[in-house]
Amino acid sequence: MSSLPGTGLAARLRAATASRLARDTLTVFLFSGLGRALALGKEMLVAALFGVGGQLDAYVLAFLIPSLLVNIFGAAFASALVPALGRAAATKTPGGQTDANASPDPSAAPRLLLAGLSAQAGLILAAALAMLCVPAPALRALAPFLAPERLLLVKTMQTDLLPLFVLASLSQTMAACVNYRGGFRGPASASTLGALTAIAVIAAAHGDLGLSALVAGVDAGAAVEFCLLAWMLRRAWAAPRGDMRRKIAESAEPSGVAGSAANGVSQNAADTIASGFTTVAPDLLASQPSGQQSGPDSPYDAPSHTSLRAQSSASRGQTPRPAVPHPRRALLGTLLGALLGDWSMLALGAGTLALSAFIDNAIASTLGEGAVSALSYAWKLPSGFAALLGLTLSTVLLPYFTSLANNAPAAELARSCRRVVTRLLSVCAPLAAAGALASPLLVALLFQRGRFDAQAAGLVSAVQACYFIQLPFYLLCIVTQRMLQALSRFRFLFALQAGLVAVNALTCYALSRVFGVAGIALSSTCMYALTAGISLVALRRGLRARAAKGAAANGAAI
Repeated sequence: MSSLPGTGLAARLRAATASRLARDTLTVFLFSGLGRALALGKEMLVAALFGVGGQLDAYVLAFLIPSLLVNIFGAAFASALVPALGRAAATKTPGGQTDANASPDPSAAPRLLLAGLSAQAGLILAAALAMLCVPAPALRALAPFLAPERLLLVKTMQTDLLPLFVLASLSQTMAACVNYRGGFRGPASASTLGALTAIAVIAAAHGDLGLSALVAGVDAGAAVEFCLLAWMLRRAWAAPRGDMRRKIAESAEPSGVAGSAANGVSQNAADTIASGFTTVAPDLLASQPSGQQSGPDSPYDAPSHTSLRAQSSASRGQTPRPAVPHPRRALLGTLLGALLGDWSMLALGAGTLALSAFIDNAIASTLGEGAVSALSYAWKLPSGFAALLGLTLSTVLLPYFTSLANNAPAAELARSCRRVVTRLLSVCAPLAAAGALASPLLVALLFQRGRFDAQAAGLVSAVQACYFIQLPFYLLCIVTQRMLQALSRFRFLFALQAGLVAVNALTCYALSRVFGVAGIALSSTCMYALTAGISLVALRRGLRARAAKGAAANGAAI
């Protein structure tokens, strides 16, 4: 009996989405696609309302530094925090247990999350205050030939965009932490609602506020997204209130006294206790010295056994022994220090690579009024595909590659990398070619209305075609860099990015003198192609060295 049409295709689709990696990838792709569609609708609205001109150039220049800082303090911090949370969740419980009997510490991950978010908030506020202190003349580095009144407008808009920087940076980290707990739909939905809020504010207020409505809209959208993600983070990481008394009793029980019973309880409750803000309070009880009793009052109302012993030793003329820090506090300090160290390397790399955007816009500002905004419009549609596919890849591949790097043999690691790269190129190369060929039609359909005339459409379509060619190399860079991050090659990535920024500056200036604004897009394509090629070579050598090391270790074991 013949099967119905489409049955085989449905079976293949079910098989392809059977793995959790595939399901998570599809979820992120679909929800992020909706968000990117709304973001593109916002850009179409901005094009119809404000066109291409000097005032919009000022907004684009004012947006550069906040967007760079969001990458440094938000995306880079989130990329460092997720692997750190994984290491913390696998950390053994400190105490008197042996390594063979030790169990993962259920409070390590939430304690690290709370400490990490606090450290991130402090860094963000310090950076925001530093931005407030930057004088307007210092912003001339963004556009050396900008008129003084435009430069003052850039400074005003940049100050108004500070809420966007603060809220979006924290939102990046909160979204990554919710994703870490298995929630992918919520953060994507929050981004979608934020984009809707921005569109509504811009459409409602542009008549009264003019270009300032654009600033108000993006700030309002960031605020809505932040509030939703804060609520999702609380739900994803909070433990049930009914289990609190049992957790406190278990944590307050001295290690080594409960014996195997305590180990059994912690093993059975691992899934429910793991990673919640409410487990921080039990840790405070567990951090008391073993001789101190906890009662209905605050545990700090009475002097501890350690302090009484120190006073007794001092009265006898003896030198008291220094207090030994509690193992969990020492563990938290170690985890937090490692997190900040990883973030510093990622932040340096992100900041160095982001200099390319400043270089591109600074050179574009020398090509005449409207060149900066034309460059911005040309990147909108390619960046939609790049952000959609790049967000999907970066969200799901880092934990996937990290798991392979820690658990799988080198041969499996190499096969997985080749499989991901092959599938990526098979999808993105035809998409890039089609986008470049259809660029004039796409610009006419999306932007050519109102004050956006045919001359502006011709300029933007040429630049957009060059950006579409860049797409496969850009996404290939994301895949290779995630793999190198999983292998802890942070220093190599930073050195590579620093060298390529200098190459991009030279090619950008040279090509812009020949091809105009389109030459700037071509220079970015060359930079990403070179980055992807060097990263693939380094990754191949690293995997070969890893395989040789594993073979040598197996031979020594035999």
